[in-house]
Amino acid sequence: QQKNGPCHDYFYSLKNVSFCAFHPRDHRYLGFITKHPTLQRFACHVFIGQESTRPVAEAVG
Repeated sequence: QQKNGPCHDYFYSLKNVSFCAFHPRDHRYLGFITKHPTLQRFACHVFIGQESTRPVAEAVG
């Protein structure tokens, strides 16, 4: 069965995180960038938490 639109068939792992940070003015926002392990391909992930995401960003590094 053929799908229309992009195919999201790869799950990025935490070991491939190249950048992670929380928003400086609103710590509920967390973003990180992951690199595909073999291709020159990146993905940006952004989340909002109910509370500060600073501990998560600091744990991921």
